[in-house]
Amino acid sequence: MSSRMLPPLPPSDGDSLQRNHSSYDFWKGAEIIRVNDTPIKRCKHNFIGVSDGIRCTLCNFGLLGSQLSAKDGIAYAQGKPIKFPE
Repeated sequence: MSSRMLPPLPPSDGDSLQRNHSSYDFWKGAEIIRVNDTPIKRCKHNFIGVSDGIRCTLCNFGLLGSQLSAKDGIAYAQGKPIKFPE
């Protein structure tokens, strides 16, 4: 098997597709789905224990692990509270 590096994919943004023929030719048959970056909303987490870790009841953020637990809405790892930025 060869360990040759592949060239980068051509850009798929709208401007590149309009002005760059190689980008247009490469992506013309593809369905391009654009995802806009949105800022993450802060949450005052209220954690509960679930079968494989913990989960926030307000924003659904969760962590997996058998060493995790939740009590009174606070997340604990190995019996010590986990601090999250607010």
